[in-house]
Amino acid sequence: MGEPLFIDLETSGLEVPPAVILQIGAVYKDKTFNQLVIPNHVDWAFASPKALEVNGLTLEKLHAGGVKPEQAFSAFINWLLEHDITAKTAFYVGQNPGFDQKFLSYFMGEVLAFVDFPTITVDVRELYTEALQRKVLTTNGSNYRSGENISRALGLPPETYPHDALAGARAAAQNYFALMKLLGA
Repeated sequence: MGEPLFIDLETSGLEVPPAVILQIGAVYKDKTFNQLVIPNHVDWAFASPKALEVNGLTLEKLHAGGVKPEQAFSAFINWLLEHDITAKTAFYVGQNPGFDQKFLSYFMGEVLAFVDFPTITVDVRELYTEALQRKVLTTNGSNYRSGENISRALGLPPETYPHDALAGARAAAQNYFALMKLLGA
């Protein structure tokens, strides 16, 4: 199955399109990838104020540290290739990987298929549910389906607010490893 590849995205909204990727964060073994993405003016005009509140991204911040989408996506592909991250060497872990996969597929689908991007996916939220069902973890009855709340239930530091893609990938990693230990895997 390979090694876990943790990915998190910050986006300009919930639905692609019109939402776009604003930041890509990834962790693989001891390697990290972190890139802000500058949207074009039309895409920015459709940005959700709620999404921007959650991730704290502004157009000024994106211009100060970001690159155009094609440069960001190319850099991410090069990072995957540089570290030999393929379906043979890795599997994709996230705290809601289906959401991020929608965006990755929409913006980079053909290229990701060409580089043999990992197709096996593990959702940390499902591992958390399994831990609850197996009674190796208990809660106080609160909704712990968000990454921050899963971290709290595990006694780990939650992802910072506003959200950051690399911090989100790191939080997914800490939650994944803690849950795997609880599950005896």
